[in-house]
Amino acid sequence: MKRLLAVVVVAMVLVLAMALPALAVTQDINVVSGIQPTTVYGPIDHYAAQGLMDWGTARTAVTITPHPSWASVPGAEWISTPSLATDDWVGDTWRWFHFEFVIPMEAINITGLQQLVVNSDNVERIWVNGTLVGTNGAVEGARADNYEWNALWTYGITPVFGVNTVDIVVRNFSLAGGTSTSNPTGLAYSTHGTATYVLPTALGKTTGGIKFMAGGTEVQLDFVAMSTADGVKGNVKYANSDDKTFWGKVTNYSQFENKACFTGQIVKGAFYDAGMRYFYVAVADNGEGAAADADQGVRVLVGSVPFPCNLSLATGAYEAFTGNVQIHN
Repeated sequence: MKRLLAVVVVAMVLVLAMALPALAVTQDINVVSGIQPTTVYGPIDHYAAQGLMDWGTARTAVTITPHPSWASVPGAEWISTPSLATDDWVGDTWRWFHFEFVIPMEAINITGLQQLVVNSDNVERIWVNGTLVGTNGAVEGARADNYEWNALWTYGITPVFGVNTVDIVVRNFSLAGGTSTSNPTGLAYSTHGTATYVLPTALGKTTGGIKFMAGGTEVQLDFVAMSTADGVKGNVKYANSDDKTFWGKVTNYSQFENKACFTGQIVKGAFYDAGMRYFYVAVADNGEGAAADADQGVRVLVGSVPFPCNLSLATGAYEAFTGNVQIHN
């Protein structure tokens, strides 16, 4: 039985199961300290939430020589503030590290990137995309030194398509008479994975004027989308019997045999007014009539964040339509 849900807000799922078409390429994604550009704030003499003015101005983190007792994160270098010569090594100090990495919107299958391996001196707290994912040790409050730097800590993370932000606050415990040699501090991190892409048809065009049912709601969908030597363009008009509408501009297009996917920005309509600024359409040129196979037909999604331009969100979730869709080079 088909799932009759035509317009929904979806969360991006990074492990996407689908049969890959023949022209697939795989790219490594390696996010490791010492290579990944990282900014650092501080040091300051108290704990503060990320983003507060207490932290001062961001600087570029630099690689440092690790203390021989620190457990190494494979493939990663240790980083810290660029002002080691003048930093306070006697009192408690805090540093806030920030870096970003990208999951390409065009990827259809992501492996790995679900664990972030970290070590710091002394302890750390980590947020991914603004959500706290874990704390290792006494990042705030009374000191409790359990030599956390002697072992690696693994945090489970859930990246999203597009830009991912990681924030790590590191606390260095006080040491009477401490110096940069006797009481150093630093951070090391790594996460690894791969992204698989399917090479779309270089040039193509999809047009259609169709009707389909979303539960008890009738939908009219009109569109033209194309990829040309001059770039991607097109437009989409959606209207249903509940007076929900949107007009959108196509910004991405992919074509796979008799199926096409195009995504873009919603520019006006009831969905725009409700904060839905992005759309996703997948269609199959399966001829006319309501008797469509489960993997043929149309799928429409709207949301507040951009959608990847691939067919993974529509697999097994197409709706039967009446009308006409034409997909051709």
